[in-house]
Amino acid sequence: MTSQQRVIAAAERRKTDKVPTSLRCTPEVEKALINHLGVRTKQEAYDALDIDLRWVYVPFIGPKERSAPVMGGEGFDFWGCGNTKMANEYNTYYEITYHPLAKAQSVEDVENYDWPSLDWWDYDAMPRIIEKEFQKDRRAIIFFAGGAFETPWYIRGLEQFLVDLYLNPDIVTAICTKVENYYRERALRVIEAS
Repeated sequence: MTSQQRVIAAAERRKTDKVPTSLRCTPEVEKALINHLGVRTKQEAYDALDIDLRWVYVPFIGPKERSAPVMGGEGFDFWGCGNTKMANEYNTYYEITYHPLAKAQSVEDVENYDWPSLDWWDYDAMPRIIEKEFQKDRRAIIFFAGGAFETPWYIRGLEQFLVDLYLNPDIVTAICTKVENYYRERALRVIEAS
């Protein structure tokens, strides 16, 4: 059974030869895996481990000042959230330290926010990116469209978002609607381009 067949069978609730696998890890773990396996790239490490699902990302081509990867780079991400690099004895990670709509008082404040453009992504690059994942054999490709719960609280702040669920549900609905519409349209553009 190929990786792609395995993932499709699992999605269809049919018997597989083994449980499909996926892997995402910190840069330190990725580097350690590459060294341990004696390979040169993440792609080769995933092939050596027979990882079934391959995560792909549409390249960002928007403004530099909002180009940090969401929860994966220092600076401001495309939503306008500020991310700061944190370190412990094992690895580094990025924590959201600025929530752009933390002080929003109304739905109008949400509507007037500088929301990201759908044109900030290089959709035309997707076929090339997917083909790269098929170097060894056809793997199942996964594109994470976005988090319908996580992203709104990244933008608002977790505590304020949870309070708003009770005290300001209209603000929550406005933020969630903006995020959902954005992610849906971006996913459709990725599918179309792929």
